[in-house]
Amino acid sequence: MLALDAGSKLWAIKALHRTFNSGGLVSLEHSSNSGLSFSGLNGQSWLVMILSVGVLLGLAIVVRRAADTFSCVAISLVLGGGLSNLIDRLLHGGRVTDFLGVLNWFVCNGADLAISVGVGLVIVQVCLGRKVLR
Repeated sequence: MLALDAGSKLWAIKALHRTFNSGGLVSLEHSSNSGLSFSGLNGQSWLVMILSVGVLLGLAIVVRRAADTFSCVAISLVLGGGLSNLIDRLLHGGRVTDFLGVLNWFVCNGADLAISVGVGLVIVQVCLGRKVLR
């Protein structure tokens, strides 16, 4: 996952010089940001990186306590996406590369999608009354 996300971000940096939109839900447009989702902590790249390291270390410990394979996959998606974005920040001066525009609402990347899917899967587990951790 890390290689695929890094490759897609590199492609976006090199190839996307304008927005491509076929009139659908998703467009391709290169942007970058130094904050969290929806501009949270924008401009605070060092704080975001420190928080990311802390969360990633916590997830690395928690994933070993996953109750089942489903929970392990969900937590691993969050862990992998977070690690990929942290690596991107370290390589690009505290900024993460985004290139998938969704409904003119926000722009994200593959790592962001992995994090969102992983969190969503954990929420589904909890709502169904299933244990996520043992």
